[in-house]
Amino acid sequence: MPKYSKISFYRRFPQANSLAIDLLEKMLQFEPEARISAADALRHPYLARFHDPNREVFAVGMNNICVDLCSLTIPFSISVSMQNVSHYQN
Repeated sequence: MPKYSKISFYRRFPQANSLAIDLLEKMLQFEPEARISAADALRHPYLARFHDPNREVFAVGMNNICVDLCSLTIPFSISVSMQNVSHYQN
């Protein structure tokens, strides 16, 4: 696969909020380990006005599992999702 140079979001969207671009860059990391977590994203300054730790619930014990989404079938994905939902609802 060919390598491409990074495109600067700041130059591509010069009118955009710099905090929004910062968060976007952290969310759009190719390597999953380099991406911002959901919890850290909620604490990011761009989302500060929406962040309320007293009203947010985080799942405990869930692993960050990276899978090849192309190899999953839709029925299998739905089944796994429903199992996770029912597990954490109990």
